[in-house]
Amino acid sequence: MSSSVRSRPLRRWCSGLLALGCLLAAPAQAGADALRRDFYFQTISTEQGLAQNTVSSFLQDRDGFLWVGTDSGLQQYDGYAFTTFAHSGDDPASLPEGPISSLAEDGDGTLWIGTLGSGLVRHAPHTSGFERVDLGDVANVHTVLA
Repeated sequence: MSSSVRSRPLRRWCSGLLALGCLLAAPAQAGADALRRDFYFQTISTEQGLAQNTVSSFLQDRDGFLWVGTDSGLQQYDGYAFTTFAHSGDDPASLPEGPISSLAEDGDGTLWIGTLGSGLVRHAPHTSGFERVDLGDVANVHTVLA
């Protein structure tokens, strides 16, 4: 038997193994490409509407909005502009006066806001009002854990 006849099965086996390897590698590479993300960072400051450059807390909610707590209060950023929530003396549903110390979101999408001096505040999703939470004897909630 000649050597070329003996090498044909080996060549077929190697070709088949190479083809199988390519078939298995293609989906793995496609999956890796699907998982890779490009991240873009943008600096946001008072020039873009941030109330102040010292941020004490921030949170991205389930709708993609970025909530920013500062000594000046609370702001919501939609990727283009800020909405500022401020205390209004004649509106009991407005944000209480004082610095924001912490932010958290619960499973229902409710935003929980810890303030310095005004305690804990709740903000229901898709509403404009804020509700102070009575904590009894507990004063000055500084941290909200989710």
